[in-house]
Amino acid sequence: MTLRSLGGGELYGDKLVRLVYVDEAGIGSLKEEPYLVIAAVIVNADKQLREVREYLDSLVETYIPEEHRTDFFFHAMELFCGKGKVFNRENKKWTLDKRLEIAYKIAEIPKLFNLTIAYSVQDRKKIRDELTLDDFLGSHNKKNKTMMLAVEHALAFSSCALEVDLWMRNNTIDEHCLMVVEDNDTARSIIKVFQNFFQNNSLPSFVYNKFEDCFPFVTIQEDPLFQNKQRRSNPLHIADCCAYIIKRAFMGDKDYLPFLDILRSQFSRPGLGF
Repeated sequence: MTLRSLGGGELYGDKLVRLVYVDEAGIGSLKEEPYLVIAAVIVNADKQLREVREYLDSLVETYIPEEHRTDFFFHAMELFCGKGKVFNRENKKWTLDKRLEIAYKIAEIPKLFNLTIAYSVQDRKKIRDELTLDDFLGSHNKKNKTMMLAVEHALAFSSCALEVDLWMRNNTIDEHCLMVVEDNDTARSIIKVFQNFFQNNSLPSFVYNKFEDCFPFVTIQEDPLFQNKQRRSNPLHIADCCAYIIKRAFMGDKDYLPFLDILRSQFSRPGLGF
């Protein structure tokens, strides 16, 4: 049997593409969510993906009533806060202890399967106060809240992608990775623009001089793959959980520190951001 690439072409050599599942937390109102976090979970498609999906599937089978299992997604905000049609805290079945038990099971997946977590935390107010956006949006769009959020999202994504790229360079040999991102209408096009910008071998001097050892990207060669995460065995579940925990911990919520400690050993750089 001949192995095939994600696009269907024949593979040469024994190095498969790693899949990097990316999700965000912190795109609500600026007052309630001052930080935007992008978390990326790096999965070896050949050695880890099937086992991770089977484990996620088993969690759905164990905890989720049968009538809700189709296209189910473990959304961290709903799980921790007791919201949504499944985890509504008004339903006595979904006690805080029960919901935290499930959250713990998801948070420990990176450690169980030795998955690396890269992430970026962006101060949204600082971006709005200090960044000149004319090059990306045009001056007439600087006060457009939708576009501002898209730029915040894209900047956080690019910073996280850099963490992934640097980890890949230092920990793999001649491998590439594909970023799998939650399909988000607001950010889809601008994320591609930003990633292509940092893949460019002819970067502007102000970027190249400041980050000479970082850019352009080496292991991220293709455009991001945008995917609907409403699939019950999708590793985007894990990225969603990581992003939410990191955001809450970064906001100073001590209740999330035990969950952060579960993730910490799998960070791409020890102590990154904390």
